[in-house]
Amino acid sequence: AWTLLIILRRNNFLPGSVLEKNLTNIEKERFQSETGLMIEKKVKYLGVNLTSKNVNLFKDNYDKCWTEVKKDLDIWSRLRLSLLGRIAVIKMNVLPRMLFLFQTLQIVDKMDCFKKWQKDISKFVWQGKKPRIKFKILTDAKDRGGFALPDLRLYYESAAFCWLKDWLLLENTDILDLEGFDNRFGWHAYIWYDKVKMHKGFKNHIVRKALYNVWMRYKDLLESKTPRWLSPMEAREVKKLNMGSKWPKYWEILEQDGGKIKLQSYEKLKPKLRDWLHYLQINEP
Repeated sequence: AWTLLIILRRNNFLPGSVLEKNLTNIEKERFQSETGLMIEKKVKYLGVNLTSKNVNLFKDNYDKCWTEVKKDLDIWSRLRLSLLGRIAVIKMNVLPRMLFLFQTLQIVDKMDCFKKWQKDISKFVWQGKKPRIKFKILTDAKDRGGFALPDLRLYYESAAFCWLKDWLLLENTDILDLEGFDNRFGWHAYIWYDKVKMHKGFKNHIVRKALYNVWMRYKDLLESKTPRWLSPMEAREVKKLNMGSKWPKYWEILEQDGGKIKLQSYEKLKPKLRDWLHYLQINEP
Protein backbone atom coordinates (compact mmCIF):
# COMPACT_ATOMS: atom_id res chain seq x y z
CA ALA A 1 0.00 0.00 0.00
CA TRP A 2 2.81 2.42 0.84
CA THR A 3 4.49 1.69 -2.49
CA LEU A 4 1.34 2.67 -4.38
CA LEU A 5 1.03 5.87 -2.37
CA ILE A 6 4.64 6.77 -3.18
CA ILE A 7 4.14 6.20 -6.91
CA LEU A 8 0.94 8.23 -6.88
CA ARG A 9 2.48 11.06 -4.89
CA ARG A 10 5.64 11.21 -6.99
CA ASN A 11 3.63 11.58 -10.17
CA ASN A 12 0.63 13.55 -8.86
CA PHE A 13 -1.73 10.73 -9.82
CA LEU A 14 -5.39 11.14 -8.92
CA PRO A 15 -7.08 7.90 -10.01
CA GLY A 16 -10.87 7.62 -10.08
CA SER A 17 -10.84 3.95 -9.08
CA VAL A 18 -9.28 2.42 -5.99
CA LEU A 19 -7.24 -0.69 -5.27
CA GLU A 20 -8.11 -2.90 -2.35
CA LYS A 21 -5.57 -4.32 0.06
CA ASN A 22 -6.51 -7.26 2.29
CA LEU A 23 -10.25 -6.51 2.34
CA THR A 24 -12.93 -9.17 2.72
CA ASN A 25 -15.82 -9.37 0.25
CA ILE A 26 -18.16 -7.83 2.81
CA GLU A 27 -15.75 -4.95 3.41
CA LYS A 28 -15.42 -4.40 -0.34
CA GLU A 29 -19.18 -4.20 -0.83
CA ARG A 30 -19.57 -1.84 2.10
CA PHE A 31 -16.79 0.41 0.86
CA GLN A 32 -18.25 0.62 -2.64
CA SER A 33 -21.75 1.36 -1.39
CA GLU A 34 -20.60 4.09 1.02
CA THR A 35 -18.10 5.84 -1.26
CA GLY A 36 -19.48 5.17 -4.72
CA LEU A 37 -15.97 4.19 -5.87
CA MET A 38 -15.27 1.01 -7.76
CA ILE A 39 -12.67 -1.41 -6.45
CA GLU A 40 -10.42 -2.71 -9.22
CA LYS A 41 -7.74 -5.39 -9.27
CA LYS A 42 -5.65 -3.25 -11.59
CA VAL A 43 -5.80 0.46 -12.34
CA LYS A 44 -4.14 2.05 -15.36
CA TYR A 45 -3.43 5.74 -15.09
CA LEU A 46 -1.31 7.79 -17.50
CA GLY A 47 0.26 4.64 -18.89
CA VAL A 48 1.17 3.08 -15.53
CA ASN A 49 -0.51 -0.14 -14.39
CA LEU A 50 -1.01 -0.08 -10.63
CA THR A 51 -1.80 -3.28 -8.74
CA SER A 52 -2.38 -4.08 -5.09
CA LYS A 53 0.60 -6.44 -5.09
CA ASN A 54 4.07 -4.97 -5.49
CA VAL A 55 5.44 -8.13 -7.10
CA ASN A 56 3.23 -7.52 -10.14
CA LEU A 57 4.38 -3.96 -10.82
CA PHE A 58 7.43 -4.92 -12.87
CA LYS A 59 5.57 -7.57 -14.86
CA ASP A 60 2.56 -5.36 -15.58
CA ASN A 61 4.64 -2.38 -16.66
CA TYR A 62 8.23 -3.07 -17.69
CA ASP A 63 7.71 -6.57 -19.10
CA LYS A 64 4.51 -5.54 -20.85
CA CYS A 65 6.11 -2.44 -22.36
CA TRP A 66 9.14 -4.36 -23.61
CA THR A 67 6.94 -7.04 -25.17
CA GLU A 68 5.32 -4.30 -27.26
CA VAL A 69 8.74 -2.85 -28.07
CA LYS A 70 9.99 -6.23 -29.31
CA LYS A 71 6.98 -6.56 -31.61
CA ASP A 72 7.73 -3.15 -33.09
CA LEU A 73 11.42 -3.96 -33.47
CA ASP A 74 10.49 -7.12 -35.35
CA ILE A 75 8.35 -5.08 -37.77
CA TRP A 76 10.97 -2.36 -38.24
CA SER A 77 13.72 -4.93 -38.83
CA ARG A 78 12.06 -5.70 -42.18
CA LEU A 79 12.51 -2.13 -43.35
CA ARG A 80 15.58 -1.13 -45.32
CA LEU A 81 17.17 1.13 -42.73
CA SER A 82 20.82 2.07 -42.39
CA LEU A 83 22.77 1.55 -39.18
CA LEU A 84 22.22 5.19 -38.20
CA GLY A 85 18.55 4.85 -39.15
CA ARG A 86 18.07 1.91 -36.81
CA ILE A 87 19.83 3.80 -34.01
CA ALA A 88 17.48 6.73 -34.67
CA VAL A 89 14.51 4.37 -34.29
CA ILE A 90 15.74 3.40 -30.81
CA LYS A 91 16.18 7.06 -29.90
CA MET A 92 12.82 8.30 -31.15
CA ASN A 93 10.51 5.39 -30.38
CA VAL A 94 11.95 2.96 -27.84
CA LEU A 95 13.71 5.40 -25.50
CA PRO A 96 10.68 7.67 -24.81
CA ARG A 97 8.53 4.68 -23.83
CA MET A 98 11.11 3.27 -21.45
CA LEU A 99 12.12 6.66 -20.10
CA PHE A 100 8.53 7.31 -19.06
CA LEU A 101 8.59 4.19 -16.89
CA PHE A 102 12.04 5.07 -15.55
CA GLN A 103 10.74 8.44 -14.38
CA THR A 104 7.49 7.18 -12.88
CA LEU A 105 8.25 3.68 -11.61
CA GLN A 106 11.61 3.29 -9.88
CA ILE A 107 11.38 -0.38 -8.88
CA VAL A 108 14.20 -2.11 -10.80
CA ASP A 109 16.54 -3.59 -8.20
CA LYS A 110 18.26 -6.17 -10.42
CA MET A 111 20.14 -5.21 -13.56
CA ASP A 112 19.58 -8.48 -15.45
CA CYS A 113 16.69 -6.97 -17.40
CA PHE A 114 18.99 -4.34 -18.92
CA LYS A 115 21.21 -7.07 -20.36
CA LYS A 116 18.15 -8.66 -21.94
CA TRP A 117 17.00 -5.33 -23.39
CA GLN A 118 20.51 -4.57 -24.63
CA LYS A 119 20.60 -7.95 -26.39
CA ASP A 120 17.28 -7.25 -28.14
CA ILE A 121 18.41 -3.77 -29.20
CA SER A 122 21.73 -5.11 -30.48
CA LYS A 123 19.89 -7.77 -32.48
CA PHE A 124 17.76 -5.08 -34.13
CA VAL A 125 20.65 -2.70 -34.79
CA TRP A 126 22.78 -5.42 -36.40
CA GLN A 127 19.87 -7.20 -38.10
CA GLY A 128 20.51 -10.44 -36.22
CA LYS A 129 24.15 -10.58 -37.32
CA LYS A 130 27.24 -10.60 -35.14
CA PRO A 131 27.96 -7.05 -33.83
CA ARG A 132 30.90 -5.40 -35.58
CA ILE A 133 31.25 -2.58 -33.04
CA LYS A 134 31.35 -2.93 -29.27
CA PHE A 135 28.21 -1.85 -27.44
CA LYS A 136 30.25 0.58 -25.34
CA ILE A 137 31.37 2.43 -28.49
CA LEU A 138 27.85 2.41 -29.92
CA THR A 139 26.49 4.10 -26.79
CA ASP A 140 29.33 6.60 -26.48
CA ALA A 141 28.84 10.26 -27.44
CA LYS A 142 29.43 11.25 -31.06
CA ASP A 143 32.12 13.78 -30.13
CA ARG A 144 34.13 10.87 -28.68
CA GLY A 145 33.73 8.70 -31.75
CA GLY A 146 30.58 6.87 -30.66
CA PHE A 147 27.15 6.53 -32.26
CA ALA A 148 25.03 7.85 -29.34
CA LEU A 149 22.87 4.73 -29.13
CA PRO A 150 20.80 5.09 -25.92
CA ASP A 151 22.07 3.03 -22.99
CA LEU A 152 18.84 2.25 -21.13
CA ARG A 153 20.63 1.44 -17.90
CA LEU A 154 22.25 4.89 -17.75
CA TYR A 155 18.90 6.53 -18.44
CA TYR A 156 17.31 4.51 -15.65
CA GLU A 157 20.03 5.44 -13.17
CA SER A 158 19.82 9.10 -14.18
CA ALA A 159 16.08 9.03 -13.51
CA ALA A 160 16.78 7.42 -10.14
CA PHE A 161 18.86 10.41 -9.11
CA CYS A 162 15.86 12.67 -9.76
CA TRP A 163 14.16 10.71 -6.99
CA LEU A 164 17.30 10.47 -4.83
CA LYS A 165 17.58 14.26 -4.89
CA ASP A 166 14.82 14.43 -2.26
CA TRP A 167 16.80 12.14 0.04
CA LEU A 168 19.88 14.33 -0.32
CA LEU A 169 18.34 17.80 -0.01
CA LEU A 170 15.72 16.93 2.66
CA GLU A 171 13.36 19.64 1.41
CA ASN A 172 10.27 17.74 0.26
CA THR A 173 8.99 16.54 3.64
CA ASP A 174 5.81 15.01 2.18
CA ILE A 175 7.83 12.65 -0.01
CA LEU A 176 10.30 11.90 2.79
CA ASP A 177 7.52 11.03 5.25
CA LEU A 178 5.84 8.77 2.71
CA GLU A 179 8.95 6.92 1.54
CA GLY A 180 10.44 6.75 5.04
CA PHE A 181 7.29 5.90 6.99
CA ASP A 182 9.10 3.11 8.90
CA ASN A 183 12.64 4.53 8.96
CA ARG A 184 14.45 4.36 12.28
CA PHE A 185 17.08 6.97 11.48
CA GLY A 186 17.40 10.12 9.42
CA TRP A 187 17.80 9.73 5.65
CA HIS A 188 21.46 10.74 5.66
CA ALA A 189 22.18 8.01 8.19
CA TYR A 190 21.23 5.45 5.55
CA ILE A 191 22.81 6.99 2.46
CA TRP A 192 26.06 8.12 4.07
CA TYR A 193 26.61 6.40 7.43
CA ASP A 194 25.57 2.88 6.29
CA LYS A 195 22.78 2.49 8.86
CA VAL A 196 21.20 0.03 6.43
CA LYS A 197 23.36 -2.60 8.12
CA MET A 198 21.59 -1.88 11.42
CA HIS A 199 18.12 -1.49 9.95
CA LYS A 200 17.71 -4.32 7.44
CA GLY A 201 14.08 -3.39 6.93
CA PHE A 202 15.09 -0.28 5.00
CA LYS A 203 15.68 -2.37 1.87
CA ASN A 204 12.50 -4.39 2.29
CA HIS A 205 10.65 -1.59 0.51
CA ILE A 206 10.57 -2.03 -3.28
CA VAL A 207 11.16 1.66 -4.08
CA ARG A 208 13.78 2.33 -1.41
CA LYS A 209 15.74 -0.78 -2.34
CA ALA A 210 15.88 0.16 -6.02
CA LEU A 211 16.96 3.74 -5.31
CA TYR A 212 19.46 2.73 -2.63
CA ASN A 213 21.13 0.22 -4.97
CA VAL A 214 21.63 2.94 -7.59
CA TRP A 215 23.04 5.30 -4.98
CA MET A 216 25.55 2.75 -3.68
CA ARG A 217 26.86 2.10 -7.21
CA TYR A 218 27.75 5.77 -7.63
CA LYS A 219 28.34 6.96 -4.07
CA ASP A 220 32.14 6.67 -4.06
CA LEU A 221 32.39 7.98 -7.61
CA LEU A 222 30.34 11.11 -6.91
CA GLU A 223 31.37 11.83 -3.33
CA SER A 224 34.85 10.62 -2.42
CA LYS A 225 34.89 12.93 0.61
CA THR A 226 32.26 14.22 3.03
CA PRO A 227 29.76 16.13 0.84
CA ARG A 228 28.61 19.68 1.52
CA TRP A 229 24.95 18.63 1.41
CA LEU A 230 25.35 16.14 4.27
CA SER A 231 23.48 16.95 7.49
CA PRO A 232 25.05 15.13 10.47
CA MET A 233 22.26 16.45 12.69
CA GLU A 234 19.54 14.90 10.55
CA ALA A 235 21.50 11.65 10.37
CA ARG A 236 21.66 11.46 14.18
CA GLU A 237 17.97 12.25 14.61
CA VAL A 238 15.41 9.54 15.30
CA LYS A 239 13.09 9.52 12.28
CA LYS A 240 9.54 10.69 12.88
CA LEU A 241 6.76 12.18 10.80
CA ASN A 242 6.61 15.90 10.05
CA MET A 243 10.30 16.48 10.67
CA GLY A 244 11.65 19.87 9.67
CA SER A 245 13.21 20.44 6.27
CA LYS A 246 15.82 23.05 7.23
CA TRP A 247 18.60 20.89 8.56
CA PRO A 248 22.06 22.53 8.84
CA LYS A 249 24.38 21.14 6.19
CA TYR A 250 27.92 19.93 6.82
CA TRP A 251 29.56 23.13 5.56
CA GLU A 252 27.27 25.28 7.74
CA ILE A 253 28.37 23.78 11.07
CA LEU A 254 32.12 24.08 10.48
CA GLU A 255 34.44 27.00 11.02
CA GLN A 256 38.05 27.75 10.19
CA ASP A 257 40.47 28.04 13.09
CA GLY A 258 43.82 29.18 11.76
CA GLY A 259 44.72 26.66 9.11
CA LYS A 260 42.36 24.00 10.41
CA ILE A 261 38.64 23.38 9.97
CA LYS A 262 36.68 22.24 13.01
CA LEU A 263 33.15 21.91 14.31
CA GLN A 264 31.65 25.10 15.68
CA SER A 265 31.30 25.41 19.45
CA TYR A 266 28.18 24.25 21.28
CA GLU A 267 27.21 27.86 22.03
CA LYS A 268 27.16 28.76 18.33
CA LEU A 269 25.21 25.67 17.32
CA LYS A 270 22.86 25.62 20.31
CA PRO A 271 19.88 27.18 18.43
CA LYS A 272 20.13 24.43 15.82
CA LEU A 273 20.56 21.53 18.27
CA ARG A 274 18.09 19.47 20.26
CA ASP A 275 20.34 19.23 23.33
CA TRP A 276 23.99 18.85 24.36
CA LEU A 277 23.90 15.09 23.67
CA HIS A 278 23.00 15.86 20.08
CA TYR A 279 26.16 17.98 19.86
CA LEU A 280 28.31 15.18 21.29
CA GLN A 281 26.88 12.74 18.76
CA ILE A 282 27.78 14.84 15.72
CA ASN A 283 31.19 15.60 17.26
CA GLU A 284 32.14 11.94 17.42
CA PRO A 285 35.30 11.14 15.44
